Amino acid sequence: MKRTTLLILFCILFFVSFSKDKHAAAVEQLRQTELAFSKLCVEKGMAISFVFYADKDVVKLSDKQFPVISKDSLIAAFPAAEKETFTLEWYPFKVEVAKSLDFGYTVGNWILTSANGKKRYGNYMTVWKKQKDGTWKFVLDGGNTTPEPTK
Repeated sequence: MKRTTLLILFCILFFVSFSKDKHAAAVEQLRQTELAFSKLCVEKGMAISFVFYADKDVVKLSDKQFPVISKDSLIAAFPAAEKETFTLEWYPFKVEVAKSLDFGYTVGNWILTSANGKKRYGNYMTVWKKQKDGTWKFVLDGGNTTPEPTK
């Protein structure tokens, strides 16, 4: 009886530890995806990065605009010939992943720098869905402008 109890306790502790490790790995994977998304935006522009990381059923919320619903609509929302005259980058300060490991969200700060160097600031929230191939794609994204952060 003692051996059985010890074996069950060991299995429970192992599962809990393994489960926490998988969750921590998923959180880190999502954090790295968010940072790669921002890096691609800086390097290649908003249109390329947002389309690349969008789920097919994406909803994109933007200030003073109606929501963009679906990846096809997101693609159409970025005029192909229009050259971006700004740089957008962001950094998450909160990353959470569901226990199921297939949904998560990120919250952070963004900085938009215009061609003349003027900066605008804001916050964002993005909801992510893990894809069948193990990558993360965003299903909902939106944000707001804020005053310049204090240091």
